[in-house]
Amino acid sequence: MLIVPFLGFAGSGKTSLTKTFGRFLEDEGYRVKLINLDPGVEEIPYKPDFDIRDLFTISKIMREEGIGPNLAMLKASEMILDAFDKVASKMREGRCDFALIDTPGQLEIFAFRDAGSEFMRRLRELTRVCGVFLIGCDVASTVSRLVVALFVGIAVQLSLGVEAIIVLHKSDIDIGGRIRRIIGDEELLKRELIKETGVMVDVALAALEVLSRIKPATRIIPTSSVTLEGHEDLFEILHEVFCACGDNIYPFHFIRDFRGT
Repeated sequence: MLIVPFLGFAGSGKTSLTKTFGRFLEDEGYRVKLINLDPGVEEIPYKPDFDIRDLFTISKIMREEGIGPNLAMLKASEMILDAFDKVASKMREGRCDFALIDTPGQLEIFAFRDAGSEFMRRLRELTRVCGVFLIGCDVASTVSRLVVALFVGIAVQLSLGVEAIIVLHKSDIDIGGRIRRIIGDEELLKRELIKETGVMVDVALAALEVLSRIKPATRIIPTSSVTLEGHEDLFEILHEVFCACGDNIYPFHFIRDFRGT
């Protein structure tokens, strides 16, 4: 089994990609489990195999504890960790090739606190884990914001102790492909960045210098839950990550070769 946590800023499209990528895998013959760990979401467009809201919700915590939404989210992060055994039991139940985890909407509370990193550590003790970090094209409205988002993606991996594939999500709104071209060409990225003005540019330039030294040598792929762009590419990279370690996530019943060879 491969566990794939979807990570990203609030509104980046984690829930929609969990749904469409899960459906893509099922259409290819895989056994997939969908796990919702966001206690604050009102509705989700898929039927989860495990839903943290069956145990608690943000609104319930606020009501019972008499606290505001921010403190309730902090408390919820600890409660998610307390529920780890229930999550693990559901993932181990029956046969499963992929477990896709829809993580809480508030990235900073899950990714940069001890509860989040401990949850991921326990996942790694179960089986293989490879995250997907989403950067929405709407966040990349300026090049400086795009660079900062990339930097956060690396910081999240370091904080949680998991390798993650970075995807440019909501690619259907990248009309003309400008963001695709920029994110795929480091020299173009830098040239476009220095054209901008403001304090954020200086921060982004410093972040870009660090990224050039530490960013993994994997391509950043565009994905869309509207057009379904990038779903095959995402699977290929997940496969490559583990083939590099002498591992292979193709089950015996999988007969299609995405590379056409």
